[in-house]
Amino acid sequence: MSRVAHRFAGGPAPTPKARAGAGRASYEWRTFGLALIAAAIATVTLLGLRFLVAAPDAGAALTQRVPMIGVVVAIWFVSGPLWWSGRSAADRVRS
Repeated sequence: MSRVAHRFAGGPAPTPKARAGAGRASYEWRTFGLALIAAAIATVTLLGLRFLVAAPDAGAALTQRVPMIGVVVAIWFVSGPLWWSGRSAADRVRS
């Protein structure tokens, strides 16, 4: 459930994300999966617009934006799932 449903429609309280450990790593992997889906949709949309709608000179500008999506996803991967998976592995070694 969302915070909006909880706040305005009397829905149940949202479950908080884990602060650390395997629960946090799992949360980061789930959100990264959603980011990959969003990046795929954005890439298909940009390329579709480039080939279906845009004039030849404007199409190049749309194509130039596709690598930026990859950069954003790569940064998300390093700062999200990779970081928290490494931290949860380090926590297992310590205990």
